Amino acid sequence: MKQKKRAPWIQAELKALTIERQRVRLLLSLETARGMRLKNARLERSLIRKEDVQKYRAECVAQVLDRLSSLPEEIADGCPAEIHEPVRKTVAEYVHRAKAELIVEN
Repeated sequence: MKQKKRAPWIQAELKALTIERQRVRLLLSLETARGMRLKNARLERSLIRKEDVQKYRAECVAQVLDRLSSLPEEIADGCPAEIHEPVRKTVAEYVHRAKAELIVEN
């Protein structure tokens, strides 16, 4: 049996639907692969627990804040006595702003 020739606009819509169907299949395949990778990682115990990451991050931020706090004195100590205090105050202001940004971001 001979097929009827379709109108060009119908052919264009069918082609668009086919492309969309392929895109959906690809997305489903990618999601399935992602799920399998996560499942394998769980089985291999290669994932890091969220609580451990948060604890480590908090420790790192605390170390950075601690180090920032000591900077004004350390930098000022390397300066001549006549500019010691202005340098310490200026660095302390910058450190205060940096600490505030770190605290807000974390």
